[in-house]
Amino acid sequence: MARGKRRNPSNRNQDYMASSEPNSPTKTNMEYPNTPEKQDLVSKSYLIMMLEDFKKDMKNSLRETQENINKQVEAYREESQKCLKEFQENINKQVEAHREETQKSLKEYQEYINKQVEAHREESQKSLKEFQENTIKQLKELKMEIEAIKKEHMETTLDIENQKKRQGAVDTS
Repeated sequence: MARGKRRNPSNRNQDYMASSEPNSPTKTNMEYPNTPEKQDLVSKSYLIMMLEDFKKDMKNSLRETQENINKQVEAYREESQKCLKEFQENINKQVEAHREETQKSLKEYQEYINKQVEAHREESQKSLKEFQENTIKQLKELKMEIEAIKKEHMETTLDIENQKKRQGAVDTS
């Protein structure tokens, strides 16, 4: 298998597995004798190659897993930010609604207070006007009574003087 190519799981160790066919006699090469030591070295090198490929596969698998996890984390982060933004917008809408409701209630209360103040002002003015009218009426009555008392006093004084004069005239006669 070429370097860098990925094996699929079904044929991963196919190159290194022993053949199910009986060992066929191999030609002995004079340069490289087919000895048990050489076979051990070849087996070791195959094993080392298998281990290196396994390590590469594991690294690739770990890298892919890490990339997938990073993608999922990023997706969750974006979703969380979206939810947080929606939550903030919802809270802002609720706060604005409460603010408007409070302003409306405050305005209504202010209008109610103004009506109450106006009603009390009108009632106070009416009471004050009645008081003034009653006071003026009482003053006129007092004035008339004083006039009547003065008139009576003058008449009484005149009667007394007339009686004194008559008495003086009777005494002198």
